[in-house]
Amino acid sequence: MFGRANAQFYLTNSAILKEKFGELGGGKAA
Repeated sequence: MFGRANAQFYLTNSAILKEKFGELGGGKAA
C-alpha cells in the first residue's frame, strides 16, 4: 500500500515539476 501511494506521490510531483520548469529545466521553461 505504501509503495503505491509513494509512487503516485512521486509521479504527481514529477508532473508538477515538469510543468513548472520544463523538460530538464529547458525548452518550455519561460
